[in-house]
Amino acid sequence: FFRIVLPIAQPAIIGSLMLVIFEVISDYGVTSYFGIQTISTAIFQTWFGMYDVDSALRLAAWMMAGVIGLFIIERWLRNRRRYSASTSKASPLVPKQLKGISAFIAVLFCATVFAFSFLIPVVQLLVWSIWTYQDVLTVAFVELTYNTLLVALIATACIMFLSVVVANVCRIQGKAFSSVLSKVIASGYSIPGAIIAIGVLTFFIFLDEILAPFYSWIGMGEAPLVLSMSLVMVVVAYVVRFMATGYNAVEAGFEKMGTTYMEASRMLGYGMTRTFFKVDIPLMRGALVSGTILTFVEIMKELPMTLLLRPFNFETLATKTYQYASDERVIEASIPSLFIIAVSVCSVLLFYKLGRRLEK
Repeated sequence: FFRIVLPIAQPAIIGSLMLVIFEVISDYGVTSYFGIQTISTAIFQTWFGMYDVDSALRLAAWMMAGVIGLFIIERWLRNRRRYSASTSKASPLVPKQLKGISAFIAVLFCATVFAFSFLIPVVQLLVWSIWTYQDVLTVAFVELTYNTLLVALIATACIMFLSVVVANVCRIQGKAFSSVLSKVIASGYSIPGAIIAIGVLTFFIFLDEILAPFYSWIGMGEAPLVLSMSLVMVVVAYVVRFMATGYNAVEAGFEKMGTTYMEASRMLGYGMTRTFFKVDIPLMRGALVSGTILTFVEIMKELPMTLLLRPFNFETLATKTYQYASDERVIEASIPSLFIIAVSVCSVLLFYKLGRRLEK
C-alpha cells in the first residue's frame, strides 16, 4: 500500500486535495457566518461595506495570484511523472466482502461520517421546518423557488450547449488545439466565485459605457446600467464558473464514444450536421444527462456570485438562506435549505441510477 498504491494514486490524491482547497478558498457563506476573516469575506466587506470597488479588485488580484501559485505547486509536486497501465488489458476492481471486526469497523466509520455530515443536520432542519413552515411557505417562497430554478435552468442550458459545441470541435481538430481549449474552459471552476464576479461586473460595466450612446439614442438616458443590472450578467458568471462541470462530462462521453461511428456515418453519405444529430447526440445521452444534473446542482446552490451580481430585489433560495442566517434567523433558514438539499439528493440519485443503467 505505501510503496506501490499510494505513489500510483498521487495524481488523484493531489487533484482531490486541490479541488477541496479551491472550494474552501471560494467559500463565503460559512466563513462569513462564523466570523472568519478570509480574502472572500474581505472582498465582500470592501465592496458592500466601504463601496470601494478598486480595493476589492486588488484583493481579488491577490487571491488569483494565490490560486495560480497552487497550480504551480501542484505541477511541481507531479514533477513530469506519468502514471498509466503497463498493459492494454485492464480488469475491473472486484469488491471484497468484509467479515467480522473489519466489517464492523467499516460500517461504524461510514455510519459516523454519514450521521455527522448529513443525517443529524437534516433531522435538525426538519424539526425547525415544522416549527416555521407556516411563516416561510408563502407566495414569496414560491417566487424564490421560481427565481432559483429559472436562472439555474437558463445557465445550465447555455453551459451544455457550449460544452457540446466546443467538445465536438475539439474532437475534430488537432490534439494541441483541443488540449489548450479544454484547459482554458475548465480553468473557471478553480477560480473563486468572488473573483469571477468582480471580473464579470467590470466587463459588463465597460460594455455599458461603450453602449451608452446607443442607450441614449433609444431614449434610455445618458449612461444607464442596462446589462450590468440584469440577469444576463449572473448567467454569464455562472457559465464562466461552472463550464468545467458540463464540459468534462461531455468530453468524457465523446472520448468513450470515439470517432468510429462518426467516420462510418460520413462514409455512408451523412454530412457533419446530420451525423451530429442522428449519431453523436443519441450516443451521448448519458453524458449529457449527467453533465446537466451536476451543473444544475452546482448553480442552484451557488452563493458568492449571486450575492454580488444579482439585480435589485432578486433573491434565490441560497441568498435567502444566507440572509436568514445573517439575521440570526437560522430556524427560518431551514425550509429553503431543505429544498436545496432535496433537489441535490434527487439529482444524485438520478445520476446514480443513470450510471447503473449505462453499466448494464
